[in-house]
Amino acid sequence: MRTQWDIVIIVAGPAGMSAALQATRHGLSVLVLDRQAEPGGQIFRSAGSASADKRKQIGADYARGEALVREFRQSPATFLGGANVWHLAPGRAYVSHQGTSHVMQARQLLIATGAMERPVPLPGWTLPGVLGAGAADVLLKSASMLPEGPVVLCGNGPLILQTVVHLKHFGIPIAGVALTGSPASLFKAALRMPGALLRPQYLLHGMGMGLRTFFGAPCHPAANDISIRRDGETLTVDFTSFGKRKSLQGTAVLLHEGVVPETRITRLARCRHAWNPRQRYWHAETDVWGKTNVCGIRVAGDSAGGNLALVLCNRLKTAGRKLPGALILMSPWTDMTMSGQSYSERAAIDPMLTPEYIEAVRLAYAAGSDYRSSDLSPLFADFTGFPPTLIQVGDHEILYSDSEQLYQAMKRANVPCRLQVREGMWHVFQMFPIRKASVAIENIARFLLEQ
Repeated sequence: MRTQWDIVIIVAGPAGMSAALQATRHGLSVLVLDRQAEPGGQIFRSAGSASADKRKQIGADYARGEALVREFRQSPATFLGGANVWHLAPGRAYVSHQGTSHVMQARQLLIATGAMERPVPLPGWTLPGVLGAGAADVLLKSASMLPEGPVVLCGNGPLILQTVVHLKHFGIPIAGVALTGSPASLFKAALRMPGALLRPQYLLHGMGMGLRTFFGAPCHPAANDISIRRDGETLTVDFTSFGKRKSLQGTAVLLHEGVVPETRITRLARCRHAWNPRQRYWHAETDVWGKTNVCGIRVAGDSAGGNLALVLCNRLKTAGRKLPGALILMSPWTDMTMSGQSYSERAAIDPMLTPEYIEAVRLAYAAGSDYRSSDLSPLFADFTGFPPTLIQVGDHEILYSDSEQLYQAMKRANVPCRLQVREGMWHVFQMFPIRKASVAIENIARFLLEQ
């Protein structure tokens, strides 16, 4: 099996397939991974293998998905169905397929995992016969299965309306719909109607589903305080609507409160996530290009290794190449000119290093060279555009000034930089089996998780 690709795309939903098509048009090699055996995602699940009658019955939107699936299948992109992505690393996707593990390497990873139903726990939501409207949609598309009814629907969002339309089309009786949207939310939605006029086809489609819902089933707006109980084969949904307590009975209950981003893969990749207070969900943070904070490699170094880490980053920047995602510097040696005050002020209290030792090392490493060169003393480099940096240093080090001056230089260059000074600690104290070393290592781990 081929393991080297320009782009590996995770999940073959509408976005993943469209991205794959666009990439192949530019001559890139593309691998698309999905746990499902067929491409299509949730929206176009089984659209490629569904009969013409089934596509027509489910609706025109689903029928259009078949054309996208067909184009994707005919493209140069490679589709690997039944693949489970169990780990991600910079430029690599670890995949299990047919009992065998593979490492797929790529110049770029594209995550297109789509959305999942918002879980909203309420009393009785785990009872037999209670499931999400999205789950019912999956059963319809993949196995042509629907609840026998009567069905009670609770929740809000377009999928509730679409589910009502599907149930009515297939002759499934609907006991009622408890719509959880408040009058205030309906008013806010009405304020956005002028913007919806820019896409009249979607507005008319939504209005059509709304009208078919209100005229096709008993609707109870502003439902709240919902609970579900079961008595034999009967499920009873109790709720309050405009201050009145009401009940609906059926053999199945479908719940739905909208969808939220699917974050399993982005969390697996250690992407930074943010909370959307308005919509109340977590999502992966991206820039205007859709790029996450995970940019690949982190570089760490202690003492002279900190010097080399900074020199490497500066050379990559000068060459116009991609920089590391972060820098971890422990007691870095940044100034071979030895200009910092700590070289003299802390010489008597540093148990690890002496000015004489530093002089001998620099003579052995770069005798006759210009110590102010940024290749030797990265303190004098231009730090503009450097990645987030964590600097750790002990306050008893003769190299303390190297860290302090580096921190100030990076702050002037607007680099996201953090300086952690450990009281009473010496050069590269992190290697010693002491409590302050453990805390320092924990802080490094926490910093990396934040990036």
